[in-house]
Amino acid sequence: VSEQLYGPNHITVAYGLIGLANFYQLEGKFDLAKTKADKAAEMIEKSHGPDHPHMAEVLIVQSMIDRGLGKFQAAEDAAKGAINIINTSNPQSESLSDAIDQLAAVYTAQHRFLEAKSYYEQSLSLREKLFGPKNLKVVLTKGNLACIYNELGQFDIAEPLLKETVSFLE
Repeated sequence: VSEQLYGPNHITVAYGLIGLANFYQLEGKFDLAKTKADKAAEMIEKSHGPDHPHMAEVLIVQSMIDRGLGKFQAAEDAAKGAINIINTSNPQSESLSDAIDQLAAVYTAQHRFLEAKSYYEQSLSLREKLFGPKNLKVVLTKGNLACIYNELGQFDIAEPLLKETVSFLE
């Protein structure tokens, strides 16, 4: 509908493509998601430049897609690119916490648990500042961090975080 209304290269179409890419990656349709995300990135870069905050949103989605495809270096590069863009435009934002969390997820998928721990801790700190302790993103990050502590054999730290996560989700 947006493409018919605005034309194929309008920024509104790019935003719709980001949404579709995210939807497809959540469904595990990574190749289709990649096509949509790449097209959105091309459109945003053309209309706003490579360092625009909307490019960071595309990079976060591209990182999720590449992680799902097992392309870990591309996923890491995309997440780091998003972090760099957001740090210059809006360093105390939900978008930054999402990008940091995504980088932690990339490291987790590669069993790079110490690096993942550091980034989940950063994400958690920022999310607690932004949302307070009783927020779904905060609690899910605590759950991810609990899993990392578990992998590192730090069960005494993992257990209370996991209990808090489960209690919140019940």
